[in-house]
Amino acid sequence: MKTLTFKAFWAAILGLVMLFAVPGCSDEGGISTTLSGGKADCPDCDPSGPNAFIQAGFSSRFYAAGDTFYVGWRYFDHNDMDKSLRLADERVTMSDFYLFKYDVVSVHERIVDRTRRQVATIRISQAFPSQVSEFAGASVLFANHQLTRHQYMLTFEMDDLLRPISETLYSKQFPNGRTIQTDLDSTLNGNSDLFPRTIPRIYKSQGTDALVQLPDELHQLAKTFVPAYENQVMRQFEFKDNGDLVFWRNGDLWPFFTRTKQGEGILLSQKLVNVPAGQ
Repeated sequence: MKTLTFKAFWAAILGLVMLFAVPGCSDEGGISTTLSGGKADCPDCDPSGPNAFIQAGFSSRFYAAGDTFYVGWRYFDHNDMDKSLRLADERVTMSDFYLFKYDVVSVHERIVDRTRRQVATIRISQAFPSQVSEFAGASVLFANHQLTRHQYMLTFEMDDLLRPISETLYSKQFPNGRTIQTDLDSTLNGNSDLFPRTIPRIYKSQGTDALVQLPDELHQLAKTFVPAYENQVMRQFEFKDNGDLVFWRNGDLWPFFTRTKQGEGILLSQKLVNVPAGQ
């Protein structure tokens, strides 16, 4: 009789374990929750589902090797670095504008958080308007000072849910690159303060439709290269964990406007390669 009671007890325990082991939506910490109710911070997310751009409704595809983006960026004065969000009319000491180029070097598959996902490697380097035909006529808008004499390039990897994997800094001290692994929940800021980068977690954030209002200098730069931007409704994201503010246009694969503790910038040009349907 005691043996039967013991078996019945463990059968009940096993039943409870199976009851709570329902397949669901796995967050970055590896803890599963059911899909029926979603998660409080991500009611519609599916970490096993399609890429972030599809889940957020921006685009039908992830990055492809050969995609290129040009961003005009200016830095906040070091005395203002602690201010993460600024109003459009707030007076803050800023640097001149610099031009940065973002190249998608490669896209491959990798197991990330127990799921096979696409991973993109993106290279950031300083660009000079005189060397890029579409900016040559507006070179007066950008500083010609070379920022990258000591740190000349940075690459980073992120999966198709826009989660950071690693970043590699190339410099005089590390000519072959110094790589650090990043946490899936982290922001890319561990290897250099020179190269502007952030990963807006758009697949797990509730954006709101809005018209972007840029500070005067950014407005003039945007009107030169993206004259219709004022009439375009974009998706606005504010990220409380790092203070980033992002506006994203539908169909783009890079944020139109980004403001971080480091500075702020706008997407001036994107060149996307043709990708066959279904890839």
